[in-house]
Amino acid sequence: MTKFLLTVIGLAVIGFLIIQDKWRVVFDTTNYQVSISFVLFVVGLFVVLWMLHIIQKPFEWMARFREWRKSKDQAAKEAFFPELLTTLLSHETDTKPGLLARAKKIYGSQSPETLLITALLKPDSQTFQELNEADETKLAGLYGLVQEAEKLGDLDEVSNLLEQVPPHLQKTPWVRMTKDKLALQRNDWGTALRLLEENKKYMPKDVYRSHKACLLCKLGEIKKAYHLTPENPAIALMYAKVEPKKARSILEKAWNTTPGWPIYLAYKDTLKGLPDTKRLKAVLALTKRTRDQRYSLLARADMDAELQNWARAKESLDIYLQNYPLTRQVADMMANVERVGYHHEELAQEWERKAIESEDDSLWMCLDCNHTVGDWQVLCPHCNAFDRIVLK
Repeated sequence: MTKFLLTVIGLAVIGFLIIQDKWRVVFDTTNYQVSISFVLFVVGLFVVLWMLHIIQKPFEWMARFREWRKSKDQAAKEAFFPELLTTLLSHETDTKPGLLARAKKIYGSQSPETLLITALLKPDSQTFQELNEADETKLAGLYGLVQEAEKLGDLDEVSNLLEQVPPHLQKTPWVRMTKDKLALQRNDWGTALRLLEENKKYMPKDVYRSHKACLLCKLGEIKKAYHLTPENPAIALMYAKVEPKKARSILEKAWNTTPGWPIYLAYKDTLKGLPDTKRLKAVLALTKRTRDQRYSLLARADMDAELQNWARAKESLDIYLQNYPLTRQVADMMANVERVGYHHEELAQEWERKAIESEDDSLWMCLDCNHTVGDWQVLCPHCNAFDRIVLK
């Protein structure tokens, strides 16, 4: 009410001043005179400012509308992502078309977000190609196309796709790993070693040394590989073959680090030609530090059986069976002891039946897929993992 009275009084005063025509300002020039009512000037200025204020209102309303739409879109996105994750994790195929339609409505039909969501819900070559054509989603598109090419075993296509990766994306982890994998699948050990040297700063030192040693082995540089990772039993076995004069000491070091049946067999070969007592003494010395370890027990049992010390061979095998699972190798050894050492044919046949039903004696196992092989390999023949096969 007070504001209204003040407004009325103000308008009345301005009207009176206009009627009286007070406070007129006159500008004289040589050619003409300009007479301006100061009151009218103030009123005109007020009207202009008021008009500007009125004109500004629609812009404020538009800004508020945009804020409202933005908050509404944000709420739609927040509600959309939980449904998207639920669909992806539950593999629900019925809801995928509806989610794609909502994604196009929220983000736009050709937006990078829509293309990425389409690739998640409906992965196919066409979608990945569309992703590849846009700079902001290029890496995602190449990733999908590379996955498709790898499923088909088309290594040439994988190579061509990797060449399309922009320079600023060359150091991304996926690109580096894919290039490494490609070189390994092609048995291009030289390229794989070069890539390993380029990427050494991205991996732990022990992983780098192990990978490099494996690649050096494939390139025939066994000595360098051994000095890089002398604790690797597979590389120690290879180095012992190329250095027969040092073989015994090499294998003894490998055994002390990782006792294993292949190491014992290679060590046993170095003892050929020695008297029986020296052979037995060498095996006992080899297994002294790891006396109750499974392969130490088997090594002593094997040497005792070869020297016809049947009682001690059976004693070692009995201790083994008390602590470790029966394998085909152990069952065969027991059958040999019972048949040859004690002439127990029925017991020997029983052990032979157990051997057929027992666990396989594959000595090397892949840490990634648990696939077992008879000999160490750089690449797992089952899952193609690099440098993941270890003594079982």
